[in-house]
This record gives sequence, structure tokens and C-alpha cells, in this order.
Amino acid sequence: MTHPTGSTLLQGRPYRNSASTDVRETWKRFGWQPRPRFACVTCSQCGWAFGPGDSGFSSCREHAGLRPVED
Repeated sequence: MTHPTGSTLLQGRPYRNSASTDVRETWKRFGWQPRPRFACVTCSQCGWAFGPGDSGFSSCREHAGLRPVED
């Protein structure tokens, strides 16, 4: 909506409704961190556990450089 003076109600900022808002952008703005999907992920090849994460590893090459969690 444009005011007769030419300014918008949002003072020049584009309107974004809840359907067009990117959730990741909102989380970043408030400093929120998404929760990992699983409490502990593992490697299918060697069986090592790596702690919380969204997915495990199929082969040891995928977790090269990462350290497994201590029991």
C-alpha cells in the first residue's frame, strides 16, 4: 500500500508474509540453532560413533578428518 506521499507502510522494505519467509533466515537472525535429527550417528563401514547429526556415514571416506566420540 502506497501512501499519498509515495512512501510505503513498510518504509521502503519489501513485504514478506509468513508463507514467503525463509525459516533458516529467521533462525540466523535470532541466533537459533537447528536440533540434529539423531542423537548419535555412526559409520556403516567401521561402526564408529560421531555424536549428534542429521545423517550417518556410509563409508570411512565420508568422515575422514572427524574424530569419533569417546564412550
